[in-house]
Amino acid sequence: MEDPEKIIAALKHFRSHQHEVLVFHLYDPQEAKLEFKRETEFIDSETGERVVVNPWLIRQDYQQRWTTFYDDLRNACHQYHIEYNAVSIDEDVSKLLVKYLMKRKKGL
Repeated sequence: MEDPEKIIAALKHFRSHQHEVLVFHLYDPQEAKLEFKRETEFIDSETGERVVVNPWLIRQDYQQRWTTFYDDLRNACHQYHIEYNAVSIDEDVSKLLVKYLMKRKKGL
């Protein structure tokens, strides 16, 4: 979870040049729940760093941090008029895009 302020700082650059900015925050539902039952190894897809944890020992703190991250990012996007869309990787991409385009067409 990157610092939301760093993410927003990067996005504000485009807003300052009068660009419309849309965020599609892709997440795995397990990312929010962390409901693994056994000791689990997590691999950072960007750095390759590996961490082994017992999810049940960190679940409550992790869920609180994830919720705070999600809320802070969504609220910061709203503050700077950046459209924020949380998207589960379980969603059908074609249905998601149709739903989004219909929303845009209606001006919602």
